[in-house]
Amino acid sequence: MPANVATSPSSGAVKAAEAPVVKKRNLWRIAVPSVVVLVALIAGGLYYRSHHTTPLANKDTVVLGDFDNTDG
Repeated sequence: MPANVATSPSSGAVKAAEAPVVKKRNLWRIAVPSVVVLVALIAGGLYYRSHHTTPLANKDTVVLGDFDNTDG
């Protein structure tokens, strides 16, 4: 075997660029408040829509009638 053959460095000697790892604790600090705000916005929107009334127009009909209460 020739003595002056260039060898490539082993895979253990080469370091790959390391990506920053997001800790689970930091993820929870962002995810939980985000979910709470989202749920509050949805609940507020549903509450607003359920309590929104439309005014009566000239074409609307109002029926008034008498009834007898026979419950005793």
